[in-house]
Amino acid sequence: MQTILFSKKGIHYRDSGSGNIKAIFVPASIDTQKFLDITNPSDSTIKQRCTEITGTPLYRKTGEAVHVYGEISNELLEKRQGVEIVLPQDLAPKNCSVFYYVFGKDYIVHGVKKVNDNGETNWGTSLIDVRDKDLNKIIVSSASDRMLVGDEENICVASQGSDLVRENLQEALKVFDISVDKFSSLSVPNYIPPVYAHKDYSIVMLTIVIFSFLLMVGTTAYFIRNNIKLSSIEDEISGLRSEINKMQDSRKLGYIKNPKKILDRMKQPLKQQPSAVINAVAGSASNLGDLNSLSFSTVDNPGKKEGQIIADIKLDNIKSSMLVDQERLAAASIVGKPWVRKIELSGGKSSSGKGKSLPLKVWVQVE
Repeated sequence: MQTILFSKKGIHYRDSGSGNIKAIFVPASIDTQKFLDITNPSDSTIKQRCTEITGTPLYRKTGEAVHVYGEISNELLEKRQGVEIVLPQDLAPKNCSVFYYVFGKDYIVHGVKKVNDNGETNWGTSLIDVRDKDLNKIIVSSASDRMLVGDEENICVASQGSDLVRENLQEALKVFDISVDKFSSLSVPNYIPPVYAHKDYSIVMLTIVIFSFLLMVGTTAYFIRNNIKLSSIEDEISGLRSEINKMQDSRKLGYIKNPKKILDRMKQPLKQQPSAVINAVAGSASNLGDLNSLSFSTVDNPGKKEGQIIADIKLDNIKSSMLVDQERLAAASIVGKPWVRKIELSGGKSSSGKGKSLPLKVWVQVE
């Protein structure tokens, strides 16, 4: 166990012990307050009544009274070890009226018991800084003065720290028949509660760390597993897409295999020789009648696409007497001729019979 001495000015002494902490708080008499109207004391209610306290208050309820002594050091409040804070008089042996606690060789905690007219017992405590002073001389002088008063008192002297300091002090107090005890031999009675305490947080923190580590490992494993699964699904999707593409490439539409490729091929510009163009135009109209004349229009037409030319032809001896039959025959005549894009009536009137004529326009893709 580690022993710490502190006041509102901070920590003054700590030994080299480890584990849980026993802290002794020395309150200033001017900071100690007593309240008789606080029935359920808590940190919040104490801070409401004591506006000068901004941190965690140190208080104790005795009977109907609540005694407020100050506030805890933040360093102690944040310790993960178990911390128990007591007052110097809590450690005084039974029937002790005066005590001197020596911490190291630099500090003395001196306490004197006082009983008022109502029989109420109060302790007056003080922290004495004896750095660069003669520790033994101060205690011997104080004890001698108290004995000269003539009142019978039980004096307790205890030392925390160096064995050499305790032995030298024992030798100095030998004349008064006062023994110097080890501070570790003093204990707080069970009926006196500490002014502050918290349990060891190490197990809780260790549990949180282990749980966080397991959660991190689980999350990482879940992430890796899902990534592997996602990669497998993506590979499966890629395989299915490949199979779908193969099926699309292999499907048949009527007697045409891979119609998409053929249509794409048909849409490509065709570079034709003039004689081939004339032959294609004449051949496409041969089913409708006898060719009378053929010429190529030099006038731009909004319906003409890039790489196309328009041929004006005139047919005699029309083979069909109905316009619907003419359109059907025109559509049938361009099948198998991908460079002939369209055949339309050329604005003149269509007629039938011997000696009658039919004007047409033929769109031809030449580039």
